[in-house]
Amino acid sequence: KDKKGDIKTLFENAHRYYMQHEKFVSLKLKSFFYRITYVVFRQLDHKSYKEEETAREIYKAMIYLDDNYMSKVTTEELAAMCNLSAATFRRYFKEYNNTSPLKYKNHLRMLHAQDMLRSGFYTASEVSQLVGCSDLSHFNKLYRSEFGANPSDEIPTFD
Repeated sequence: KDKKGDIKTLFENAHRYYMQHEKFVSLKLKSFFYRITYVVFRQLDHKSYKEEETAREIYKAMIYLDDNYMSKVTTEELAAMCNLSAATFRRYFKEYNNTSPLKYKNHLRMLHAQDMLRSGFYTASEVSQLVGCSDLSHFNKLYRSEFGANPSDEIPTFD
């Protein structure tokens, strides 16, 4: 994209020199070609750098969520950590993860819940509290939507 019109101006100037058929026009046209190439690559490099920087920020938020999946961190707080607005953060997070920050956090909670349940040391009610879901029915609903089974079904029975 040539928002400032720099590339268009360079092309117009190159065309003007070409149409004048002056001496050494081929050298002047090569100069325009190199300037156009430089401007295009500079814009691409800047865009690539911004995308990498945004990806790093989103990755930081993902690591924070991995380490703090039980906390009541909001999307706005995560966005502030990444120096992005909440709307921009949500858009980039979904772009990089194919899910929203809240769904990602719930996914992490349910993975940890599944591990705890399968250990056989905890009841579904205890696990619900440990992963930060104070409402057992909400926990059951999240767990069923994640794994297609009830949390109590995961608890091993020892005969």
